[in-house]
Amino acid sequence: MSHNETDLAPCVLELLDNDHDIYEKAKKTLLEIMDNIEHNQGVEKYRKIKLASVAVSNNLLPASGGLECLWAAGFVEDSSGEYLVLPANASLDSLRKICLQIRANGKPQPEKPHDEAAKTSSCLKGQAAAQKWTMWTFPTLPSNIRELELRIFAKLKASFDHVLIYEKPSLQQKAKQLIPIERLSQNAKRKFHDAKGSSFQLEDFYIIELMDWFREEFFRWVNSPDCGNCGGKTERIGMGRPTDDDLRWDAARVELHRCALCSHTTRFPRYNHPEKLLETRRGRCGEWANCFTLICRASGYEARHVHDWTDHVWTEVFSQSQQRWLHCDPGEKALDKPLLYEAGWGKKLTYIIACSKDDINDVTWRYSADHQALVLRRKECRESWLLATIKALRDARQRNMSDVVRRIHQLRLIKEGVEFISSERKPHSAGEMIGRLTGSKEWREGRGEMGAVAAAPHHEFIPSDGDMKQGFMEVGYCCATDCYATCNSKESLHGWKSGVYECCNIDRTVEIDWNMAYLARTKGSPNASIIWKFDLSSSGKEVHTVSITVHSATFHSGCVKWSLEDNKGRTSSINSDTKLILDAFKGATSLKLSAELSSGEGENAWQHTQLFRQKRESQQQMLSIKIQFL
Repeated sequence: MSHNETDLAPCVLELLDNDHDIYEKAKKTLLEIMDNIEHNQGVEKYRKIKLASVAVSNNLLPASGGLECLWAAGFVEDSSGEYLVLPANASLDSLRKICLQIRANGKPQPEKPHDEAAKTSSCLKGQAAAQKWTMWTFPTLPSNIRELELRIFAKLKASFDHVLIYEKPSLQQKAKQLIPIERLSQNAKRKFHDAKGSSFQLEDFYIIELMDWFREEFFRWVNSPDCGNCGGKTERIGMGRPTDDDLRWDAARVELHRCALCSHTTRFPRYNHPEKLLETRRGRCGEWANCFTLICRASGYEARHVHDWTDHVWTEVFSQSQQRWLHCDPGEKALDKPLLYEAGWGKKLTYIIACSKDDINDVTWRYSADHQALVLRRKECRESWLLATIKALRDARQRNMSDVVRRIHQLRLIKEGVEFISSERKPHSAGEMIGRLTGSKEWREGRGEMGAVAAAPHHEFIPSDGDMKQGFMEVGYCCATDCYATCNSKESLHGWKSGVYECCNIDRTVEIDWNMAYLARTKGSPNASIIWKFDLSSSGKEVHTVSITVHSATFHSGCVKWSLEDNKGRTSSINSDTKLILDAFKGATSLKLSAELSSGEGENAWQHTQLFRQKRESQQQMLSIKIQFL
């Protein structure tokens, strides 16, 4: 080499580390591209490279550092995702520097003494152009790595085989009959028409409607199942033995939950067969993603079942209009928010594998913005082994494909690799900074997935001495003054959070132009919740009757659901703007008032669900609850 190794750009060093033939092809292609730009600076076509071209797929992708040289020279991906372009206003200095270094180094470096994994990795770099492995620090792998890899192979194959069940025509037909297609189609058409200028097309809006329907109407999240005997609340006490019928529906795991009221034990089989889930319509993220992926396939979408090995599951849907895979998590009502888990939940990701009927791929890179930190956590197998194994599984599945269909999948794989490269540069959106929404607060806290969403102080309203003398407690809240007041006490709480037991994605909004104040979702949040708690247990009192009035406003398709629940598991829906007197909670020692906010339309959907909306000069209590004691 004519240059000192330390003077060379990292991408050129990486390029030099390839085998001789791979290096020479990549070098020739890169110099042709760069020389054409240099000698034809006013001609646009020379600054544009099609990713699906033979030159890229045959000469650059197989070479480690090939695409990286173009990135370093100033090339960027265009909006269609089909081309790399050098912007017209880009300086040619970086391009000339890269070109000079490539031209000055006519022979690749002699092969360094790599271990087997590194050699194999070098040969397979073209299959994962996004992964700049030779420039990264890697973790030390355990001594029993080959034993671990045998287990991972079984895990990968099981996931890849499982998705074939979604392709049964009878199962897709059964799922399709449960979908309100006409209603969802009309909603999607209306929102598509209203969203002028959006890059999303009608089929993308339909996915949003499908996801909303699945979450709000079709499927139910279960922390602990209701008691099968009395309907009360249960707590998990361990695991049970699956029956033959459980195993028929792939429920090898059966949870046992005991009722706090009648001590009855309720079984909760964790079904893994989507046909059974169409009937039960309940579960946690595993059941949600399993059933929703089937729903997507029955709706005609290409869909992947995505498994995060740090314990979460979701779906990816291929958007024809965007020509890429879209992250789709119905439980979190999140579409195209791939950094949600890392940025919002605070997860330390390791491996994320996506499987469809035709393809399997390691898509971890889409879901992380810090690839170097991610790599250091990947200690379960050799990276080269994982690439080779996934390729072997993919090739076996695609063996009987026509050449045309196989070529389509190859081009998608190329584009996905480019997307993985650029994902490190992608900033977090507001919707990706939200903590987990599904599951109880205790469960989410135990998993460390509350993320950046701050929990409200655990305030509990308890009877005062004055309340004890009067035989009741009464609490009100005025959003305009942002104060809580209690009837039999001179105490007041300032600030809406000061009286809240638990909340997620809620904030107070003041509109100067409309002269209004209200509580609403934080901007960009698809869902929100808030809970107030009234605890009589320390006073020795019990509930006799409850008088309650709440006020909320919704716009467009916004939805606010109010409910009241006691410590015995009894619940009642609460209608907004209606004074209710309830005796259904007699004998309770604590009550929780909850509001769940969801839906809405467009970028301002967060404003379409509002609690306690009132004029800024008003002093009316928009929340009022009076609890008479026994």
